[in-house]
Amino acid sequence: MRYKKLILTLIVSSIIISISIISILYSTTSANPFNKNSSTRVSEVAFSVLKDYDLMFVGESDNEWFNSLRRELKTYNISISEFKDLEDILAKPEKLRTNAIGVLIIFSGDYLDKNLNNTKFINSLRMIHELCGEGRCFYVAVGGKTSRLFDVLDKAGIYSVYQPTSRGFTYVNPANDNPKAAGLHLEVCTHESKKWIVPGVFGTNASSVESLVEGLAYWLLRERESPCVIK
Repeated sequence: MRYKKLILTLIVSSIIISISIISILYSTTSANPFNKNSSTRVSEVAFSVLKDYDLMFVGESDNEWFNSLRRELKTYNISISEFKDLEDILAKPEKLRTNAIGVLIIFSGDYLDKNLNNTKFINSLRMIHELCGEGRCFYVAVGGKTSRLFDVLDKAGIYSVYQPTSRGFTYVNPANDNPKAAGLHLEVCTHESKKWIVPGVFGTNASSVESLVEGLAYWLLRERESPCVIK
Protein backbone atom coordinates (compact mmCIF):
# COMPACT_ATOMS: atom_id res chain seq x y z
CA MET A 1 0.00 0.00 0.00
CA ARG A 2 2.83 2.40 0.89
CA TYR A 3 4.53 1.54 -2.39
CA LYS A 4 1.39 2.37 -4.37
CA LYS A 5 1.01 5.67 -2.51
CA LEU A 6 4.64 6.52 -3.29
CA ILE A 7 4.15 5.83 -7.01
CA LEU A 8 0.96 7.93 -7.07
CA THR A 9 2.75 10.78 -5.29
CA LEU A 10 5.57 10.71 -7.84
CA ILE A 11 3.11 10.78 -10.73
CA VAL A 12 1.15 13.71 -9.29
CA SER A 13 4.39 15.57 -8.54
CA SER A 14 5.58 15.05 -12.12
CA ILE A 15 2.28 16.41 -13.43
CA ILE A 16 2.52 19.51 -11.24
CA ILE A 17 6.09 20.12 -12.37
CA SER A 18 5.09 19.65 -16.02
CA ILE A 19 2.41 22.33 -15.74
CA SER A 20 4.99 24.91 -14.70
CA ILE A 21 7.59 24.02 -17.32
CA ILE A 22 7.99 26.41 -20.24
CA SER A 23 10.70 25.49 -22.71
CA ILE A 24 12.17 28.61 -24.28
CA LEU A 25 14.34 28.13 -27.34
CA TYR A 26 16.56 31.00 -28.48
CA SER A 27 18.07 29.73 -31.70
CA THR A 28 20.69 30.99 -34.10
CA THR A 29 22.19 29.38 -37.16
CA SER A 30 25.39 28.49 -35.35
CA ALA A 31 23.50 26.73 -32.56
CA ASN A 32 21.08 24.90 -34.81
CA PRO A 33 21.80 21.19 -35.42
CA PHE A 34 20.20 21.36 -38.89
CA ASN A 35 22.84 23.70 -40.26
CA LYS A 36 25.64 21.34 -41.25
CA ASN A 37 27.39 23.63 -43.73
CA SER A 38 28.04 27.30 -44.45
CA SER A 39 25.33 27.61 -47.09
CA THR A 40 22.92 30.52 -46.67
CA ARG A 41 20.02 28.36 -47.84
CA VAL A 42 17.86 26.53 -45.34
CA SER A 43 18.68 22.85 -44.85
CA GLU A 44 16.58 20.11 -46.40
CA VAL A 45 15.96 18.69 -42.93
CA ALA A 46 14.34 21.94 -41.78
CA PHE A 47 12.00 22.02 -44.75
CA SER A 48 11.14 18.35 -44.37
CA VAL A 49 9.82 19.32 -40.92
CA LEU A 50 7.93 22.41 -42.10
CA LYS A 51 6.25 20.50 -44.94
CA ASP A 52 4.28 18.52 -42.37
CA TYR A 53 2.48 21.68 -41.21
CA ASP A 54 0.03 24.17 -42.70
CA LEU A 55 1.37 27.73 -42.49
CA MET A 56 -1.04 30.66 -42.35
CA PHE A 57 0.13 34.27 -42.66
CA VAL A 58 -2.45 36.64 -41.21
CA GLY A 59 -2.75 40.38 -41.81
CA GLU A 60 -0.84 42.87 -43.90
CA SER A 61 2.32 44.45 -42.57
CA ASP A 62 5.25 46.52 -43.77
CA ASN A 63 7.51 44.72 -41.29
CA GLU A 64 10.52 43.45 -43.21
CA TRP A 65 11.08 40.33 -41.07
CA PHE A 66 7.47 39.22 -41.49
CA ASN A 67 7.51 39.78 -45.25
CA SER A 68 10.97 38.24 -45.69
CA LEU A 69 9.86 35.06 -43.94
CA ARG A 70 6.81 34.83 -46.19
CA ARG A 71 8.92 35.37 -49.32
CA GLU A 72 11.51 32.82 -48.21
CA LEU A 73 8.95 30.09 -47.53
CA LYS A 74 7.24 30.70 -50.87
CA THR A 75 10.40 29.61 -52.67
CA TYR A 76 9.89 26.08 -51.36
CA ASN A 77 7.15 23.50 -51.72
CA ILE A 78 5.41 24.24 -48.41
CA SER A 79 1.68 24.71 -47.78
CA ILE A 80 1.22 28.46 -47.25
CA SER A 81 -2.05 30.38 -47.07
CA GLU A 82 -2.50 34.14 -46.71
CA PHE A 83 -5.44 35.77 -44.96
CA LYS A 84 -6.39 39.41 -44.59
CA ASP A 85 -7.62 38.81 -41.04
CA LEU A 86 -8.76 36.05 -38.69
CA GLU A 87 -12.33 36.26 -39.94
CA ASP A 88 -11.12 34.99 -43.31
CA ILE A 89 -9.85 31.85 -41.57
CA LEU A 90 -13.16 31.40 -39.78
CA ALA A 91 -14.88 31.57 -43.17
CA LYS A 92 -12.82 28.51 -44.18
CA PRO A 93 -12.70 26.33 -41.04
CA GLU A 94 -11.66 23.31 -43.09
CA LYS A 95 -8.22 24.94 -43.33
CA LEU A 96 -7.78 24.16 -39.63
CA ARG A 97 -8.73 20.51 -39.99
CA THR A 98 -6.38 19.11 -42.60
CA ASN A 99 -4.22 16.00 -42.32
CA ALA A 100 -1.19 18.12 -41.41
CA ILE A 101 0.47 17.56 -38.04
CA GLY A 102 -0.44 21.09 -37.02
CA VAL A 103 -1.18 24.64 -38.10
CA LEU A 104 1.21 27.58 -37.75
CA ILE A 105 -0.66 30.88 -37.53
CA ILE A 106 1.86 33.65 -38.18
CA PHE A 107 1.38 37.36 -37.48
CA SER A 108 3.66 40.37 -37.45
CA GLY A 109 4.22 41.83 -34.00
CA ASP A 110 3.05 45.24 -35.22
CA TYR A 111 -0.22 43.77 -36.53
CA LEU A 112 -0.86 42.21 -33.12
CA ASP A 113 -0.06 45.50 -31.41
CA LYS A 114 -2.70 47.27 -33.51
CA ASN A 115 -5.29 44.63 -32.62
CA LEU A 116 -4.48 44.30 -28.92
CA ASN A 117 -7.73 45.98 -27.88
CA ASN A 118 -9.77 44.86 -30.88
CA THR A 119 -12.60 42.81 -29.37
CA LYS A 120 -13.54 41.33 -32.74
CA PHE A 121 -9.97 40.15 -33.29
CA ILE A 122 -9.69 38.64 -29.80
CA ASN A 123 -13.01 36.80 -30.15
CA SER A 124 -11.96 35.43 -33.55
CA LEU A 125 -8.67 34.22 -32.09
CA ARG A 126 -10.54 32.40 -29.33
CA MET A 127 -12.87 30.74 -31.85
CA ILE A 128 -9.96 29.65 -34.05
CA HIS A 129 -8.23 28.07 -31.08
CA GLU A 130 -11.37 26.08 -30.30
CA LEU A 131 -11.83 25.00 -33.92
CA CYS A 132 -8.20 24.05 -34.32
CA GLY A 133 -8.42 21.25 -31.78
CA GLU A 134 -6.24 20.41 -28.81
CA GLY A 135 -2.55 20.86 -29.43
CA ARG A 136 -2.82 21.54 -33.19
CA CYS A 137 -2.34 25.31 -33.31
CA PHE A 138 1.08 26.96 -33.11
CA TYR A 139 1.04 30.75 -32.76
CA VAL A 140 3.97 32.83 -34.03
CA ALA A 141 4.76 36.55 -34.12
CA VAL A 142 7.54 37.81 -36.39
CA GLY A 143 9.11 41.27 -36.32
CA GLY A 144 8.10 44.35 -34.34
CA LYS A 145 6.38 43.98 -30.97
CA THR A 146 6.47 40.20 -30.83
CA SER A 147 5.65 40.27 -27.11
CA ARG A 148 2.10 41.20 -28.10
CA LEU A 149 1.55 37.58 -29.11
CA PHE A 150 1.29 36.56 -25.46
CA ASP A 151 -0.83 39.59 -24.61
CA VAL A 152 -3.49 38.79 -27.24
CA LEU A 153 -3.42 35.10 -26.29
CA ASP A 154 -4.00 36.17 -22.70
CA LYS A 155 -6.98 38.32 -23.67
CA ALA A 156 -8.39 35.39 -25.66
CA GLY A 157 -8.08 33.09 -22.65
CA ILE A 158 -5.59 30.81 -24.41
CA TYR A 159 -2.53 31.59 -22.29
CA SER A 160 -2.08 33.57 -19.09
CA VAL A 161 0.67 36.17 -18.77
CA TYR A 162 -0.17 36.49 -15.08
CA GLN A 163 1.73 33.85 -13.16
CA PRO A 164 1.33 33.02 -9.44
CA THR A 165 4.18 34.15 -7.20
CA SER A 166 4.69 34.56 -3.46
CA ARG A 167 3.35 38.10 -3.86
CA GLY A 168 0.27 37.12 -5.81
CA PHE A 169 -0.12 37.15 -9.58
CA THR A 170 2.65 38.87 -11.53
CA TYR A 171 2.79 39.88 -15.20
CA VAL A 172 5.30 37.58 -16.91
CA ASN A 173 5.63 37.83 -20.69
CA PRO A 174 8.09 35.24 -22.14
CA ALA A 175 8.87 37.62 -25.04
CA ASN A 176 9.07 40.80 -22.99
CA ASP A 177 12.25 41.90 -24.82
CA ASN A 178 10.55 41.59 -28.23
CA PRO A 179 12.85 39.05 -29.94
CA LYS A 180 12.83 38.82 -33.74
CA ALA A 181 10.23 36.05 -33.45
CA ALA A 182 8.23 34.44 -30.66
CA GLY A 183 5.82 31.53 -30.56
CA LEU A 184 3.59 29.39 -28.38
CA HIS A 185 2.26 25.85 -28.59
CA LEU A 186 0.11 24.23 -25.90
CA GLU A 187 0.58 20.48 -25.65
CA VAL A 188 -2.39 18.78 -24.01
CA CYS A 189 -1.31 15.79 -21.92
CA THR A 190 -3.34 13.05 -20.28
CA HIS A 191 -2.53 10.25 -17.86
CA GLU A 192 -5.33 8.05 -16.58
CA SER A 193 -7.85 10.57 -15.19
CA LYS A 194 -5.37 13.46 -15.16
CA LYS A 195 -5.13 16.16 -17.82
CA TRP A 196 -2.63 18.99 -18.00
CA ILE A 197 -1.00 21.42 -20.43
CA VAL A 198 2.68 21.87 -21.19
CA PRO A 199 3.44 25.24 -22.86
CA GLY A 200 6.20 25.24 -25.46
CA VAL A 201 7.54 28.77 -25.97
CA PHE A 202 9.69 29.75 -28.94
CA GLY A 203 11.95 32.77 -29.18
CA THR A 204 14.78 33.74 -31.51
CA ASN A 205 17.02 36.70 -32.22
CA ALA A 206 18.12 35.18 -35.51
CA SER A 207 20.44 37.30 -37.63
CA SER A 208 18.89 36.19 -40.93
CA VAL A 209 15.59 34.91 -42.26
CA GLU A 210 17.28 31.57 -43.02
CA SER A 211 18.24 31.25 -39.36
CA LEU A 212 14.68 32.09 -38.41
CA VAL A 213 13.29 29.30 -40.61
CA GLU A 214 15.80 26.85 -39.14
CA GLY A 215 14.83 27.91 -35.63
CA LEU A 216 11.12 27.44 -36.31
CA ALA A 217 11.73 23.96 -37.71
CA TYR A 218 13.88 22.99 -34.73
CA TRP A 219 11.18 24.21 -32.33
CA LEU A 220 8.51 22.17 -34.13
CA LEU A 221 10.74 19.11 -33.99
CA ARG A 222 11.27 19.58 -30.25
CA GLU A 223 7.52 19.88 -29.74
CA ARG A 224 7.08 16.50 -31.41
CA GLU A 225 9.16 14.93 -28.66
CA SER A 226 6.36 14.13 -26.27
CA PRO A 227 6.59 16.41 -23.21
CA CYS A 228 3.79 14.34 -21.71
CA VAL A 229 5.95 11.36 -20.77
CA ILE A 230 6.16 10.97 -17.01
CA LYS A 231 9.71 9.91 -16.22
